[in-house]
Amino acid sequence: MGRPRRKVSGALNRAPALPLAIMLGAVFQSGEAFAQQEASQAAQPLSLADYWSALRDALSAEEIAALSLNLALIAFAVLAAILYVRTKAQFSAYRAKAEARRLAIAARADRAESLLGADEQILISWPGNGADPDIQFNSAAVPDGPRDKGQVLSFETWLSAESAAALEQAVANLREHGKIFDLMISTRGGTPVEITGRTAGARAVIRIRGATGQQRDINELRERHLKQSRELQALQTMLDRVELPVWVRDEHGALTWVSAAFAQAAGAKTRDEALASGAEIAPAATLGEMAKARQAQALFQGRAEIGSDQRKMELTEVPLRTGSAGLGIDGDAASRMKSALEREAAIRAEILDRIDTAVAVFDASQRLTFCNKAYRDLWHFDPAWLIRKPDFDEVLEKLRAEERVPTPPDGMDWREWSASLVDTAGSEVRTSEWDLPNASLSLKLETIPHRDGGSTHLFHNLTESLDLQTRLSAQARVQRQTLESLTEGIAVFGQDGKLKLSNPQFARMWELDRKALKAHPHIDGIIADCRKLHAAQEDWVTLKQSVCGFLDAREPISRVMERNDGMTVALSTVPLSDGATLAVFTDITAAKAAEMALRERNEALEQAAELRGNFVSNVSYHLRDPLQSIIGFAQLLSDRAMTPDPAQQREYAGYILSSSSSLMTIVNDILDLASIQTNVLELDIGAVDVRETIKTATDALKDRIAKHGIDLAVDVAPMAERMEGDARRIRQMVFGLVANAVAFSDEGGKVMVDAFGDGDMIAIRVSDQGPGIPERYKSRVFDSFETHSQRDGNRGPGLGLGLSLAKGFAEKHGGSIELSSEPGEGTTVTVRLPRNQAKPAEAAAASEDAGAGMAATPSHE
Repeated sequence: MGRPRRKVSGALNRAPALPLAIMLGAVFQSGEAFAQQEASQAAQPLSLADYWSALRDALSAEEIAALSLNLALIAFAVLAAILYVRTKAQFSAYRAKAEARRLAIAARADRAESLLGADEQILISWPGNGADPDIQFNSAAVPDGPRDKGQVLSFETWLSAESAAALEQAVANLREHGKIFDLMISTRGGTPVEITGRTAGARAVIRIRGATGQQRDINELRERHLKQSRELQALQTMLDRVELPVWVRDEHGALTWVSAAFAQAAGAKTRDEALASGAEIAPAATLGEMAKARQAQALFQGRAEIGSDQRKMELTEVPLRTGSAGLGIDGDAASRMKSALEREAAIRAEILDRIDTAVAVFDASQRLTFCNKAYRDLWHFDPAWLIRKPDFDEVLEKLRAEERVPTPPDGMDWREWSASLVDTAGSEVRTSEWDLPNASLSLKLETIPHRDGGSTHLFHNLTESLDLQTRLSAQARVQRQTLESLTEGIAVFGQDGKLKLSNPQFARMWELDRKALKAHPHIDGIIADCRKLHAAQEDWVTLKQSVCGFLDAREPISRVMERNDGMTVALSTVPLSDGATLAVFTDITAAKAAEMALRERNEALEQAAELRGNFVSNVSYHLRDPLQSIIGFAQLLSDRAMTPDPAQQREYAGYILSSSSSLMTIVNDILDLASIQTNVLELDIGAVDVRETIKTATDALKDRIAKHGIDLAVDVAPMAERMEGDARRIRQMVFGLVANAVAFSDEGGKVMVDAFGDGDMIAIRVSDQGPGIPERYKSRVFDSFETHSQRDGNRGPGLGLGLSLAKGFAEKHGGSIELSSEPGEGTTVTVRLPRNQAKPAEAAAASEDAGAGMAATPSHE
């Protein structure tokens, strides 16, 4: 018994680690083996209970629990599988049924949409939740209805005002109260429209479609009936307000309608009472005459006394297709009205006789009923003939016989043309031109038709007007040609600031588009286009204020505009009598240049005159001194009585030679200055020994230097000893500068002359310790004949040519000269000259600049 038990126990202990099917197989196999063993031992059959009891005895509690759990899981899985298969079958059946239902609904929707689309209509459906409506739009539903879906709900844009109001009210009642409606209304173009409103659950639905033939006819009849009813009501109301007895009878003579005045005259309280009683206002005799007239379908007119007050009335009854209508007018009032009309006609005739337009009035039978004095004078008709009241054809025939009518237009004969003149069909005024060469007249005929079939003819004499127009056109042409030929730019601006008139020169001067100017632009736009040539804000503001300003006194303005392109334009404005402003733009560039040239020439002449004056005042003094010395000593030598000894004669001769040399120097300086200013001075270029040149120049002044105790220092740097130039002119230049420094130095003062290299230039500098030059004189120190004494008792300034000549010689060499001086600190003059003159072109250019500069560049000594 022990060994099988261990086998079963071991199999069951390993069961949880096996798959469920293997584990169950092992259990049942162990149980069967155990049962077979027990059966062989007992040799008797076992029941299921015994089998289970034996199995329970063979298994432990844990093994029984595991087996129970596995059996429960198997049962749950089998049950879940059965439920899944069953549920899946039910869901498949439900889905098939739902799909069939969906297809049926879709088919019904397609059929409904097809049926709705087949009918030319517009459907509007509002959901019950207040959301936007659904609109099914068909443009063919209403021919002159909404153009698109967005216009459908804007009823006032495609329905008449009355129809739109009615539809909006009906829609509001349908949506709020579920009140259905059927309307027959019309569009703004008069097309009848059938609109129905219904509810579908919570939805409100309206259908809009054009009326069918029968419905359209019914609607037209309804509209016509309503219109006639309104007109009849308005007419009856008006007749009641007139306070005249008015009545309407049927074909049997019975009253069908009377006015309030008729009822009152008949003694009835109301209109209905008068109709019910058949009361009349006319006597029996008059009523009999009226009946006879009705039977004869003739007009009745007569007088009768009506009412309790026996008022005299003018009675008129007019036959109609089905009955008659009558009117009573107060006889006295009619007489007064007739008199008033006659007076008005007389006044109108008197007024028309005073106008220059010829007027003729023809009645419905085309007979002349009135013509004014201008008409009679125009055609020279016999007054007796006019009294006969001729018809229009007679008038035309008479004018035709006198050849005073125009030839009928091409394609019309005389009868057609004359008939067209008296055709009163329609209400439009017709005009025609009458050109009468034989009478030298040009007329315009206006035919005004009357409602009663008559007409009024107005003849306007255009002869003088055409003549004036021709002359005006010719004058305008001349003015236009004149404006177009002017060299000034002309622009006329209106009170509103817009351009009214301009000539081509205005557009050319300011580079404007002529086509744009023809559109009459505003002055602001024109100014904006002109700013590219003249940007000065002040000038344009002044022009705009002159054109558009609200000023009590409109004054002309005058300005000069300097443009960016160098043109000078004179602007002047003239206020015109009609409020416009004339602006004139004149190109004064040439005149301005001529004026400037004249001014410059005048200044040059004034400077020349001043130079002449300075030249005479300076030169005369400096020439007089040496000449007087020469003359004096020459006279002494020529006087035998006073003839000195030979030694004194030699002294006198020395004085004469010295004065002659001074005179020669002055003359040479003047000639050199003139040569420089006229650009005829030529340099003798060669090698120059700067040290020797300075020494020669200063040696010529050693007596003057020694006389005043001047300490002269000369320093020439080795790099500045050689150069190219005109040695004589350089020596003359150094002489003048040193002489000028000595002249303005104090007794015992110091003068320094040094030369040094400065790149490609050699600088020669002359300095003194004199009083210096004040600031106000520095601008004129290089002027010709300019001399300034800075202290009393100076050693007499020279002719005023030293600095001027030095400047001219320096610039002639292609160099420069500069002066620095402060009052009380002396003066330094520095001349810079090129080391060589190897570039003739540059030297020539420098020479020309120097010559030109001498005419207007200052020089001072």
